[in-house]
Amino acid sequence: MNLFRRINEGEFIKQTATLLSGAVVAQLIFILFSPLLSRLYSPHEFGMYALFMSILNPLSIIATGRYEQAIVLPESDKDAISIYSITNLISVIISSLLIIILIFFGDKLVHLLKAEQLGNWLYMIPVSLILLSFSQSSTFWFIRKKTFKASAVNKISQSSFNIMCSVPMGFLHVNKGLIIGDVAGKFVLALVSVYQSVKSGLNFRLLKLQCIIDNLIRFRKFPLYNAIPSLLVTLSLSIPIFYINSYFSGSDTGFVNQTRLALFVPLSLISAAISQVLLNRFSEKRKAGSSITREFKKILGYIITVGVLVLLAILAGGRTLFSLVFGNEWAIAGEYAKILVFSYIIQFIVSPFSVVFIAFERIKLLSIWQIFYFLSILLLFLARSVSITDFLLIYTGIEFLCYLIYLFLIMKVIADYERTR
Repeated sequence: MNLFRRINEGEFIKQTATLLSGAVVAQLIFILFSPLLSRLYSPHEFGMYALFMSILNPLSIIATGRYEQAIVLPESDKDAISIYSITNLISVIISSLLIIILIFFGDKLVHLLKAEQLGNWLYMIPVSLILLSFSQSSTFWFIRKKTFKASAVNKISQSSFNIMCSVPMGFLHVNKGLIIGDVAGKFVLALVSVYQSVKSGLNFRLLKLQCIIDNLIRFRKFPLYNAIPSLLVTLSLSIPIFYINSYFSGSDTGFVNQTRLALFVPLSLISAAISQVLLNRFSEKRKAGSSITREFKKILGYIITVGVLVLLAILAGGRTLFSLVFGNEWAIAGEYAKILVFSYIIQFIVSPFSVVFIAFERIKLLSIWQIFYFLSILLLFLARSVSITDFLLIYTGIEFLCYLIYLFLIMKVIADYERTR
């Protein structure tokens, strides 16, 4: 038993290290070029990019119906390939509808979102949705096949091409260069993802119409119970950006977004890498009826340790670090980071374990928390007359409380499984 446990732990470390290597290299590319990007683009331009992403990210949740999460669950690869196809077909349909909506109501939407400076760039959102659907479904295919190296390569490819486009655009003073770079990165990611998926056994010749229909019905709980609540969670990440852009200034939006790019994005990539491995391991342990409590506690301890170290580093020198890396113009972002880091760290600690809701098919319980989280973030509307600093303090407090509740629910799901296995 001890030998088996050591083998399992060694496999977990190897799989996580493979994914983290991709995340780390991708972030190193971004970190190396961040000082240059922050000097090529103004805080206002970063604010427009943040607004674009705040519109795109929520839509990316419903664009697939959340079916991609079910790719890891069937016994048969034929069923998994059907779900892969369902995911991308739904995305194409929704993106096509979105283009029609933009043609007829684009001007009104731009005015409603106070995104006049984005204008026709909103048409890049449906394009990005289709590209994201292929990369997201491929990610879950890689989890199923344990081809974690492919995910690592994809992260590096996306980050590299993003930078390769954004930097020249900045030197040439091309309008919306950050958005162009982001779309270019997603395009390369989609191409590489599909290639890697086919290489690892994704065979579309196995597709059968009846099999697609059967899986569409079998895993209907994902769009029914998880799509809208997941949309609300992603909206919860975007709502503060909309509020800041409306209540304060485009520059404040850029400063806050810079803290996300410098702290939240790297932490979330590490968190996502760990969660991908955990989803595969927890799904397999459930099928085998094995305990997961010991592994959960051990990994939680490691993540808390890393989180505390990052927290202390930002509290000790946030303003200095941001000024040194991004330039004196971004010193204010360092002050904002000292507040927001508490929110980023609690998400970093808890988010990897959210996969237990998928692995143990507790989607309804997950949905309840997601709705609660969204309603809590809406309370920020009441803080529109306070200063930007007080706004961020209130936002961080809400985030911290919600994610503590999230951790409690994760532990409850694990405890329920251990009692019934």
